[in-house]
Amino acid sequence: MEPASDILAAFSALTEIGARAYVANAAHAPIALVHAVTAPAAVRGLLGLLSLQQQKEVLAYTWQTVAGLVATNAPAGLATRLNAPQVLTHEEIIQQAVASGDDNAIKLTEAALRENALSRDPMYLVAAADAVVRLAPDH
Repeated sequence: MEPASDILAAFSALTEIGARAYVANAAHAPIALVHAVTAPAAVRGLLGLLSLQQQKEVLAYTWQTVAGLVATNAPAGLATRLNAPQVLTHEEIIQQAVASGDDNAIKLTEAALRENALSRDPMYLVAAADAVVRLAPDH
């Protein structure tokens, strides 16, 4: 079953909130806020396997998860929307994520690139570019 467009839009909003929370608060709680992006992005991939009722239920649980992560780990709030040029290419972000060897940086990079392809919001790329440096073992 294809997810309803409003459910897909809600998942996009959740991943965007996660990315904005990460960008504004990465110095405070990077690992927790990585999951505010990667969790809803991962769940989005499962929606086609669920009934409409199950999609609505999983959306509610995912909303609670992102809200909890942001409420407890983002004291600076959310970064404002960006209209900035992309600093790194997708390939450079991928290479840096792999070179970092950090599971969370790799996971965020994959989710950020996938979500950015859906919305073209540069916030995802800013979050990924930060994570590949911040979460590298030598940082």
